[in-house]
Amino acid sequence: MFPLRFPPRFAKAQQWAVLEACAIGLVSGASAFLLKLGATGVQDLRDRPGLPLGLHLLLPPILGAIAGWLVQRFAPEAEGSGISQVQAALSGSRIALNLRVAIVKIASTMLVLGSGLPLGRQGPTVQVGASLAGQMSQWFPTSPDYRRQLIASGAAAGLAAGFNAPLAGVMLVLEQLLHDVSSFTLGTAVLAAFIGAVVSGILGSQSLSFSSEIVAAPAALTVPELPVVLLLGLLAGGLGILFNRGLVFSQRCYERLPVKGLPWRVAIASGISALLLLALPVAMRQGLSNPFTVTIPDSSTIALVMLTINFGLTLVAAGSGASGGIFAPALVLGSSLGLGVVLSIQAIFLQIGIPLRIDAPATYALAGMGAMFSAVTQGPITAIVIVFEMTRDFNAVLPLMVASITAYGIASLGRSPNEVVEPVESLPTLNSSLGLTAAQVMASPVETMEASLPLTEVMQQFNRTHHRGFPVTQKGTLVGIVTSSDLDEHTLKGQDESVRLSDIMTPHPLTVAPQDSLAHVLYMLNRYQVSRVPVVDGRKLVGIITRADIIRAESDLLSGQDIAAAPIAPSYVAYGTRSPATGQGRLLVLLANPRTAQALLQFAAGLASLRNYELECLHLIPVSREADPSETAVSTLGARRMLQQAERLGRRWHIPVHTQIRVCHDLSAAILETISDRHINELVMGWGGGASLAQRLFREGVDQILQQAPCRVVLIKPGSTFLAAAPLVQGDHPTLPLRHWLIPLSAQVPQTGLAESLEQLLQLIPDPDLSLCQIDLPRQTVSAKRLHQLQRRLESRLRQPIQADLICARSVTSALLDLMRSRGIEAVMLSLTLEQLPTTTLWKELLAQAPQTVIVQRR
Repeated sequence: MFPLRFPPRFAKAQQWAVLEACAIGLVSGASAFLLKLGATGVQDLRDRPGLPLGLHLLLPPILGAIAGWLVQRFAPEAEGSGISQVQAALSGSRIALNLRVAIVKIASTMLVLGSGLPLGRQGPTVQVGASLAGQMSQWFPTSPDYRRQLIASGAAAGLAAGFNAPLAGVMLVLEQLLHDVSSFTLGTAVLAAFIGAVVSGILGSQSLSFSSEIVAAPAALTVPELPVVLLLGLLAGGLGILFNRGLVFSQRCYERLPVKGLPWRVAIASGISALLLLALPVAMRQGLSNPFTVTIPDSSTIALVMLTINFGLTLVAAGSGASGGIFAPALVLGSSLGLGVVLSIQAIFLQIGIPLRIDAPATYALAGMGAMFSAVTQGPITAIVIVFEMTRDFNAVLPLMVASITAYGIASLGRSPNEVVEPVESLPTLNSSLGLTAAQVMASPVETMEASLPLTEVMQQFNRTHHRGFPVTQKGTLVGIVTSSDLDEHTLKGQDESVRLSDIMTPHPLTVAPQDSLAHVLYMLNRYQVSRVPVVDGRKLVGIITRADIIRAESDLLSGQDIAAAPIAPSYVAYGTRSPATGQGRLLVLLANPRTAQALLQFAAGLASLRNYELECLHLIPVSREADPSETAVSTLGARRMLQQAERLGRRWHIPVHTQIRVCHDLSAAILETISDRHINELVMGWGGGASLAQRLFREGVDQILQQAPCRVVLIKPGSTFLAAAPLVQGDHPTLPLRHWLIPLSAQVPQTGLAESLEQLLQLIPDPDLSLCQIDLPRQTVSAKRLHQLQRRLESRLRQPIQADLICARSVTSALLDLMRSRGIEAVMLSLTLEQLPTTTLWKELLAQAPQTVIVQRR
């Protein structure tokens, strides 16, 4: 940790924000035009006359594969529509929004749309605008509060530029992104959105196009037609539910494919779209080749057939994770639904001899557009405004409102509480966290150390507690901070007993005041890569804030709880079994997902057998804070099946197995409570393999466990090889189906303390194959000393030759992923201290991106 005496000085934030909002609008409008120009150019190349039939079939998958590779290689954050990434960034998740993301998003979307996939460019323009705003806020720093506002303004400018609808861009911010109507939010969003729409309109970046029949006939609605509009809203709500659930199903189908990776998924989707277009009649093919033109078909049959085909192709395309939006497809599906409904009703009434006069069928196309958009995105106000701005027809407002609100209500009622659809999921934001202060979140009183303490007493105090750092005081005044890494460094140097704490501490530490906002505290922690910051009132130490404190506060806000509310109620043990306590310690394994439970049990049982530990299996059931865990009725049937499987494996492998199901308010607190109650020596937790946004946000709660657990913690993400083979119950001892292992080293991951744990793990593998690699960045001083020392140490322990490679690469993560793929690596292992966790992102990047088994040990 470096001495930090002065906090960052922000510019006059509001003045900068207004200027940046103007610049954001300009670049967002220009980016929308560039995106349209590039997509049109690629599409013209694909549809060039005279191309052989084989090239017509091969070119779309090739373009899709290139688009997927660009996203996977350079900016994984650019996957999908981009709306969820913006929502997550505004909710406090660590998702990059910068120039790299914007460039990759534009390039990949050009290729995706040019390949013929029926996705829109308006979702990507939202992420592009937000990413450009995020980059500007880094070039011209403002406060964290205003940075969030600028990112939301960039999103508004992106939607406004994509649809030429500035009010819709503002409504997107108010209704779905920030839920904030402050003057500053409105000012920057309106300014950026209108400038973006004007620039886009001047450059000719048109969104949906309407046929002359729709443009020439103004919308009209009579009282007898109101039931038809209500019926349209009901059908659109049902179709919206089907769309969202179909999208989940499409994503799961792609996950089950034997070929993995985004390039393969997008290529498959592009190939399916190309084959279907060639198989259709010429007249219908022309309509689908330009899907974003709203026309009135000749009959209801044509309208409903087009609806069905577009619906299926959109699910195939969006489920693949291709870079493209679903805003425009939702509008087109709605127009087909509206025209299909009204033309069908007219035909039915005509057959039974009852005349039904509908003067303006185009009214139902517009009402269907708003209804479908509302049902899919859960944004009825945005839906009404966006369709109105595209038509400028006041007569369309009433049918739009009736159909959109009805569809929104039906979609909300039919939406499963557990349903997660990443591209359209509306997440709660943490606006209220900006009103919190350091005094509301800090831990107080604080354990401190006196600057005059000798080094031996400092070591004893670290050993007595699980804390990794302490403020250092002198006569009650904060003078420094000391961490376990400072202590390790000086212990290795062999300092004599005359050394005092004042000699090894970091003086003049970074501090915050009690009245500082939580957003400012989080900015300071991230800016200077520290894990804790003291809170001082003048020169007096009044508290301390860690990342775990902030995670706990944000978790309370996400669940709608007041930070100042009563303490969390203790968890309640709703089910439990006990075995003889014959082990030398206990290993706790958390079982939550039946898909990975077998692999986790196999891994945890292997560790328990090697260390002669008892195995404690835990399943948690969270309930609302308003409910008492001890009085809430819950279903334990599925959980008991997992725990009974653990008991059977324990009997097979002669391992004492204890099980329990706890009902709790807070998952992290319940895990820590179990560790304390059951005297746990080691914790094994699975890292969920799902890619949905909700799962990524949930996994951030692991940070609190890593910070506060007083025992060793092991995170494991079972790879496909491990999941396919688990459980292996042959023999009397558990084994691991992972033969090829890779141990990476880098400047941020020195892998100290790994050899002993690795030696034990490899005893579970009949014929292990171990490799080492050290990856250095181009500008780093390259030294292979640490690599060769670990190689010799492991060779002497394992009594087998170990390959060691020295690699220079621009990206440590990318180089590791390439090496694992080329060598057929099945497992990779990292060993980190608590101080190293916040200073490196390698472990999280591997857990998120590597398809192989990843094991992270926190010592």
